[in-house]
Order: sequence, then structure tokens, then C-alpha cells
Amino acid sequence: MKPLLSLLPIVGFLIIADSCSKEQIASAAVTNGAYLAGAKGLSRSWRLSSATGSYNGGAVQPINYYECYLDNILTFTNNDAQGYENLEGATKCDFNDPQQVEAGNWALTADGKTLLVKASSISGENFFSFVNAPITVTELNNFSLKLSYSVTNGSDSYKRDFVFVKIN
Repeated sequence: MKPLLSLLPIVGFLIIADSCSKEQIASAAVTNGAYLAGAKGLSRSWRLSSATGSYNGGAVQPINYYECYLDNILTFTNNDAQGYENLEGATKCDFNDPQQVEAGNWALTADGKTLLVKASSISGENFFSFVNAPITVTELNNFSLKLSYSVTNGSDSYKRDFVFVKIN
């Protein structure tokens, strides 16, 4: 009986340590969700600042987008639906495009390090509906959002890194 009693403090410590780590993980998703979309009931908007990519493990190169794509506004809303939309900025690539080019919902994994976006494309200037894969959050704070993803298509692999700046 005495050996079992001596294990009690260790078991208690492990239970507390395990529950703290789960709370910290949940806290990371809540914190990153607030950075991405603002406080509960609010939204936050982002604009693409720069992008780089590599093909089949080759050298990383800048990706040059048309101005009509760079001024698009990606907005994430922190509500029950966790809405997302991509709106045309001041310029449109196609005059006939609607103002809203993509819409859907977003979620972060419990550790706050992977962004999942289920979006439908409304016109050709979409972002997340094109990717259609989990996206790694490499940096997220009140001013900057950095995302990265890799996809394979047959024997070809692509890696893309994106930097967004907060606009509201």
C-alpha cells in the first residue's frame, strides 16, 4: 500500500501537466483565430503582399501576380459560421467579374498551426478554392499572416509561401 501512495503525487502531477498542455493547445487556436479574424463577432481583412514558390524542389522564385489580384481583400469573420470571403479590390482582372470572387468557411486546427478553408470559387481570382488543401500557418500576429502549402500533381510538386498584411 505504501508504494502505491508514493506514486500518487507523480500521477497527480502527470494529470495536471496533461490538462495544462491541452488547455495551451486550445488556447493557441483561440489566439490565432483572434489574430486571423478578430475578436468574437468581428472580422479582419488581409491583402496579399508577396509570394514565392518552387517547383519539384528547385530554387525558390518570386511569384508575380497582376495588380488586379494583389488588391483583393480576404476577410475572415470570427462568428459561429467562421465565414471567409475574397473580394475584388479597386481593380478587376475581368470587368465582368462579380465583386465577391470566393466565399466559404475557415477553421484552425487545435494547435493553431494549420488553416483549413472550404471555399467556392465565384470567378477566376480565387485563392483557397484553388489550393484545396490544408495550409500551414508559418506566422500570424496582429500585422502579418504568412501561409505555406505544398501540393503534388502526378510527379510534379509545388511549394508556395504567401505573405499577407492586415488592412483593418
